[in-house]
Amino acid sequence: MKLNEILKKIAKGEELTDSEKEFLNKYEEPADKSEEIANLKDQLAAMTTERDNLKTIADEEENKNLSDVQKLQKDIANLQDQVKNLTTERDSLKQTAAENAFRHGIEELARKHKCNDVEYLLFKAQGAKLDLSKDAKVSEFMESFKKDSPKFFDADVNNGGGGTPPDAEGGNDNNSQSRIDELLKKDSLSEKEVAEVIKLHDELNNQA
Repeated sequence: MKLNEILKKIAKGEELTDSEKEFLNKYEEPADKSEEIANLKDQLAAMTTERDNLKTIADEEENKNLSDVQKLQKDIANLQDQVKNLTTERDSLKQTAAENAFRHGIEELARKHKCNDVEYLLFKAQGAKLDLSKDAKVSEFMESFKKDSPKFFDADVNNGGGGTPPDAEGGNDNNSQSRIDELLKKDSLSEKEVAEVIKLHDELNNQA
């Protein structure tokens, strides 16, 4: 039984059970441990400082017993550890920067070619180890990807000046319905495509 559950019932005006009333009657606020916790934190800080001081003293005593060559070797080892850590950090930053730059390039490529699934395009490009700096390879990759997976690309819509005049068979209606059917065949739709389906559907209903 938890206090907050009983308080929620009271706030809702619900009747309490006998066991809940008994729980409230026997309930005591937990003791305030904040001062004790603060003291423990102070003790920990003091012990940490003492440990660091003792380590410094121990290092100094150790160095007294080392020859100049041994001291130099120790300094070299410490520097090598620092260089190793900095190299690891640098490589990690370079990797992150390269991944971010590659993703940005893929996003630009998706916009240029009207690809509606950036994540899948990124996955395919990574699998193909695509070099975005080579235009010919990029064009070849995109043509192949579009040919193999046309559902991941927005269909080109011709918005010629003045619109397409309706023919005797209701050409505009047929075009709208065809476009709806085309979009609904996709496994997933972008927000833009969903809005387009809704718009076309409303236009067909208004013309009916």
